[in-house]
Amino acid sequence: MYIQPENIVSNFEMTRLIELVNEGGGSNVPDEERLQRICDYVNNLIDDSLRGKYSLPLNPVPVTLKEIAFQIAKYKLYELRNAVNDNIFKSYEMNMKLLKEYSEGRGRILNSGDDRSNNPFYIKINRRERKIAK
Repeated sequence: MYIQPENIVSNFEMTRLIELVNEGGGSNVPDEERLQRICDYVNNLIDDSLRGKYSLPLNPVPVTLKEIAFQIAKYKLYELRNAVNDNIFKSYEMNMKLLKEYSEGRGRILNSGDDRSNNPFYIKINRRERKIAK
């Protein structure tokens, strides 16, 4: 799992989260079922992007993938209320682009033995120089 409802709850101001996720008023807790649906969507999106490139599930999950998951979930929450601002949209676009790089093999999630990292997993982006033909 890249994201779970408790990850969202712990990173949001509670009043704002309730405004975004709950239908109607009166409740002082966020709609857990709706949060779970958003998390399921994001987790499936990331798994589908990585499937075929990596052995899933990743264990442990790289911190970068957790952050990508949170940013996509945040966008989805704001999208529920048509409240996506420029910063949220740009963050969403950037994280979707990064996820696409992993799915296309331009970014790789490496085991610690594959490079000089002390982390069990970390993410390395491979960039190729563009050569202009004359």
